[in-house]
Amino acid sequence: MKKDNITIILAPLQGFTDVTYRNVFSDHFSGVDEAVAPFISTMGQRRLKPSRIKDVDPANNKNLFVTPQILGNVAGDFIFLADHLYEMGLKKINWNLGCPHSKIVKKKERIGAFTVS
Repeated sequence: MKKDNITIILAPLQGFTDVTYRNVFSDHFSGVDEAVAPFISTMGQRRLKPSRIKDVDPANNKNLFVTPQILGNVAGDFIFLADHLYEMGLKKINWNLGCPHSKIVKKKERIGAFTVS
């Protein structure tokens, strides 16, 4: 629905707006230009969670351009995940710098000034 330089982006909601939701939504509703996927947490030791990677795979997201979102506080792990997503053909990421979800706040995975103790 690009109109007058406005882009409508479907926001992520952990546990709801996964690949199945996005595909069904785009099959039945118009007006949304792209979507941001729920966050993929870095896992440490340069590991990947296959289900999260599958969720953002362009081959599985047929109608909406999907931007993966990364959450993590270790630079090397962030870069490892971002590089993997780039190699999959994803040229854009969203860096989550302050998820308000209580489980994330407890882990102190917020970055810089967003850290809550």
